[in-house]
Amino acid sequence: MLVLFNLRGVAFLAAGFAAWIGLIAVGVGVFAGALAGCGLTVAIDLVVRLRRPGRPLMHHDGGGTICLVPVWMVALLAALAATLVATALPEGWDRPRPTARDAGAPR
Repeated sequence: MLVLFNLRGVAFLAAGFAAWIGLIAVGVGVFAGALAGCGLTVAIDLVVRLRRPGRPLMHHDGGGTICLVPVWMVALLAALAATLVATALPEGWDRPRPTARDAGAPR
């Protein structure tokens, strides 16, 4: 039976996503939070994989997998995508904008 993902992979990605959302909640930018979440996901997966000596980093049973791709590769691709999106968007795209009510208020 072919399994496209395992629960370790889902848990590792959930930890990275939770770190990203948590960093956004405390005021870190969206881009920095995304890179930190991806870094955490890569670190968790590589620690689990490297604790099993003798297996290559691409082995399906060494750590987490999503769609038969190791989670550390998925997280690196997500970090690359976040970098490309962040560099393509204008400056200040992730900062809160004033509401219409505050737009005419004296400063």
